[in-house]
Amino acid sequence: MCCRNERDGTPIYQSFLVVVDFVSDMLYICHVSETICRFAVVRCAYGLSQMKKSAFYFFVYYAVCFVGLAALYWAITLSKTSIWEGSAFASWYRMFEYHYSHPMQYIGVVAACYAVVATIWTVFMKRMRTGLTRFLEILFIIIVSLALACPLGGMLWHFHDMQAGFFPSFWLRKLLEGFSEGLQLGPVLILLSIPFNILSLIVGYFATDRVNAFLLCKKEVGIESMLSILDKRKERDTHED
Repeated sequence: MCCRNERDGTPIYQSFLVVVDFVSDMLYICHVSETICRFAVVRCAYGLSQMKKSAFYFFVYYAVCFVGLAALYWAITLSKTSIWEGSAFASWYRMFEYHYSHPMQYIGVVAACYAVVATIWTVFMKRMRTGLTRFLEILFIIIVSLALACPLGGMLWHFHDMQAGFFPSFWLRKLLEGFSEGLQLGPVLILLSIPFNILSLIVGYFATDRVNAFLLCKKEVGIESMLSILDKRKERDTHED
């Protein structure tokens, strides 16, 4: 009885129990922290991988669109098959033809808008559809890209107008006017740019279909490799435990 009291009631034994509890709590916190850090590292690696993939998708779509439209533009302009004299682009009554002087800049605006929309489409695509659904998807991508490019093209036109000498004190208001005018005149100019618009639509459809199929294949391979890495890490942690 005396020995049990000495064992259970002494301050030294109570301090020992406190130290043991403290050490066990710290070990548990370290284990939880290690698990959280591993999860954070994996998620960060996956996030960086997704950012790199998105940048790669954007670059591929932009390059394909810019090179394709530029090649069509020069082919139509040099062959003089356009209904508009001197350019594959249409013009408007009493409109300064800045898009004739800087055609590659306007093509770059269209290519950038197309690359953004097509990249978002590819990143969030779960599987590649076929038939009519596939056709409507690609057509929708092209239409949305042109709808985004119209106001930006109008702002670029007004920027060129300011470079030509008309630089008002409220230059930001002028750029916003270009945004509005681009929404109004942009679709009209696109429809009037025959045969550039027709050929661009045909080439754009098949190019988008092929490039998207290629990138989607690489995306599926990348996801499978990432899942295999996570499975291997999980097996290794299980064996270590």
